[in-house]
Formats: sequence, structure tokens, C-alpha cells
Amino acid sequence: MTAHRLLPVAVALVAMLALCAFLLNLQANGYESTSNLDQWGRSLLARSGGLSFADVVTAFPPIALIAMICVDWLAPQLGTLTPLVLSAALASALLTSWFYGMRAAGLGTRRSLIATVLLGINPPFLRAVSEGAGVMLTLWGLWLLAFGMFNLRQETRTNDIILVAAALVLLGFSEPFGLVAACAAIPFLSMVVPPDLLAKSTVGVFIVLLFPFAFSVAGFLYVNWLFTGDPMHFSATFGQGAAGVDLRARYGPVSAPSVALAVAGILLANPLGLWSLARFRRVGPLHRGTLAILGLAVSSILIGWAAGDLPAPAVTAGLACSLAAATGAVCARYPRLRSVILPALFAGLVGGLIVTFADHTAPTRRWLAAALSHRVTPLDPELRQLGIALRDKQGILFDAASAPVAVAARHSADGIHSAQSHAFRLASLTGRFSAPYLVVRSAESANGADALGRIFPGLFQNGAAGYHLIFDGLDWRIYVADAEKTQ
Repeated sequence: MTAHRLLPVAVALVAMLALCAFLLNLQANGYESTSNLDQWGRSLLARSGGLSFADVVTAFPPIALIAMICVDWLAPQLGTLTPLVLSAALASALLTSWFYGMRAAGLGTRRSLIATVLLGINPPFLRAVSEGAGVMLTLWGLWLLAFGMFNLRQETRTNDIILVAAALVLLGFSEPFGLVAACAAIPFLSMVVPPDLLAKSTVGVFIVLLFPFAFSVAGFLYVNWLFTGDPMHFSATFGQGAAGVDLRARYGPVSAPSVALAVAGILLANPLGLWSLARFRRVGPLHRGTLAILGLAVSSILIGWAAGDLPAPAVTAGLACSLAAATGAVCARYPRLRSVILPALFAGLVGGLIVTFADHTAPTRRWLAAALSHRVTPLDPELRQLGIALRDKQGILFDAASAPVAVAARHSADGIHSAQSHAFRLASLTGRFSAPYLVVRSAESANGADALGRIFPGLFQNGAAGYHLIFDGLDWRIYVADAEKTQ
């Protein structure tokens, strides 16, 4: 009995070690997620005071950033491993919950372990893990939502209603695409609510299911209004990656073939869902629940495409792993369905491989090369070089919030006078500089000038009196005071 209870702990530890080793291999080969670096850079700024409390609580998505700040505060000794460890911890906990869910449903310990391994080594799942905490929270939200929707149709317990309501909140605040998925799920809830409940009070059912999500959204809008005077303040950076790099730069252009591959990825990585639809129409809860979760996944892709907020096909296919796990946990309750779960998950592994190799977006190509132990170059080399150039330097006047990847590459925000600092405000008021280093972005860059460049429009091109140029990039420059001894 003790071994039976400790097995999930062992699964979590083994998964954590394996995922950390995989992510370290990617990092050693030059691949690091832009979104991970963005969040870690912001957490470093928050810890050093470079980001105000208002900047943190009004940022979207909030959960991943707050989680990163908490991990960085609780374990600062992790250093550059902080984003890697957070992502691996969320992924290992997710795999453990999949194992526990399938074993509790009657699949058995051995087959549940095999099923968990098949899901954990699926390339789209590993691709999602490498994207960072935001995508992992989206997978968590989809797993809980799909599992709750199956149970809501089958058993309709109070716990199932709570699970669906909580999953919508987690999904909506995990990532921009997670918010798209949460909104897309709303009409499909009617497919899993028992007809007698809908007949009695349709409005009442949806109020119970959607109130926590609606209240959370309203609360977030209120916080934005309270700190900035604009309830939609967060929309200025909605869906953006590091330093204003939008999702098209993170994942590649959102073309019609990419959308088609993303839809195919949802189906190929979750053949158990397709099999359930085709083979067992008489099992009402399983059939309608599968139809609902596949419908919300495909709808999310189409809405995300229309909104210009669609991840790469391989990342989207990773979301199907959560749907496959939920379908497997429900299928395991039926003895006659258990024999199909492992073959279907193996087919999903093959389908995941196909989607990953078929995804020709630049980040996925780089990820695949790094996973195969080939050295790759960073997606945003200038920001990395900027951060490296600023290492071991103090007294830097720098709008660091506009380039958190550079802060992450520097490995620290100490010594940076950001736009929130007294030194930055004093320079803007007096028009004179006292900081040894000035960092400025070109107004001709894709994101325009940073705060320092807007205050001093000629600084990027002409520099400042008493300073000379030591870093000359396409978008960024570093000037150092003549009296400062450069390294």
C-alpha cells in the first residue's frame, strides 16, 4: 500500500529529472524559449525594483509571470535555471496527474505508466514544455477542463462543476491562446451539461459554470483601471512576446497551411478521440464529451488564426496531449475500451512526430535541430549580445522593461536604472546624464524608440556629450562615459 501511494511521487521525480535533462540539452545547443526569457527577465526586474507593482499586476498573462517571480524570489540560487526548472516542474506535475487519473480510473499501474511515458515523450508535448510556464499552464487548463467536461456529462457532481469553472479561469489567464481557448469552450459546455439541467434552468447552469471566469476577468479589468486609469491597459502588450516581438515572430507566419497543420495536429496527436467518436457512439458521455473537447480545440485554432494569435502547429499539437490524457482517463472506466488506449496513444506519438517534422516555422526548426543535438543560433541574437555586453557593468540607464530578454541574457537586473528609477526620471527632467552607461533603441526599429529614445530623440544616432559608443547593433546601442574604464 505504501509503495502504491509513493509511486506518483516517484513518477514526478523521474519526470522532473528527465525533463530538466532534456531542457538543459536544448539550452546547451543554443535553444531557449523567447517567452521563457521574457518572463525571467521581467521577474529579475521585479525583484530588483525595475518593474513597479502596478506593472506586475496589470501584465497579461499574469499567472506565469507571478509564478516566475515567486520561484525567483524563493530560490534565487537557481539563477539561469529558474525558467527551466519552473517549466519542468509544471510538466512533471502534469504527467503525474495524468498517471494518477488513468490509474484511478482502472487502467492499472503498468499500463498507466506506459501511457504516461507515451504522452511524455510525444514531440509536441516536449515542444510545449520548452516554450515555458505559460504554455504548460495552458496544457494544465485544457486537461482539467476536458476531464471536468467528461465528468460533467457522465456524473454531474458538484466537484465536476467546480473543476470546469476553475479550469476556465486557469486557461483564460495562462497565455493569450489560453484565453482564446477558454472563450471557445463556452458554447461547447452546453454539449456536456445533462439535458434535464439545461431544461430546468439554462441561464442558471451557465451562471454557475462561468461566474468564476467572468468575475476573474472583471477583477483583472478593475485592477488595470485602478493602477493605470484604463481597464484595457493590458491590451497594449496582449499577445506579445519579448520586447514587443509578437507571436508571428515567436512562432512564424500564421498562414493557411499552418492552420491546416495545427488542426491536423490536434487530430493526429489524439487519435483516441477520433476512435471514440467513430467506434462508440452508444456510450453517450464519452461520445458527446469527446465531440465537445475536439470541437473547442478546433474552434480555438480558427479563432486564434482570425485574431492573429495562433501558436506554431507543433505547439498546438502539444495541447492535444492534454485532451488525449483526459480521453484515456475516461475510456479506462470501461473495461472493453481499455485495450485500445495504449495503441491509440502510440499512434498519437507517431502522429506527433509527423506534425513536428511537417512544421516548418523557424522556431520549431530550431527546436528540432537542438533536440537532435545540433547547434542553433538564437532567434533574437542582438538582444542576447546586448545582455552579454552589459554583464558586470553597473550604473546603466536603460528602459529594461522594453527588452527583458537582454536582462535575462545579462543574468541580473542589479545595477540597471530602469524607467521606474529616480536616476531615469532625473535625467528626463534635467536633460543631463550622470549614469556611466546609456542604452537606447533606434526609432527605426520594428518596435520604435524605447523610453530613453523618446525622451532624447537624437541619442541613438548622435550619442551624448562625454560618451562614446561601445556597442553598435541594428536596433540597440550602448554608450559609455569617457571617464569610465571600459572592459
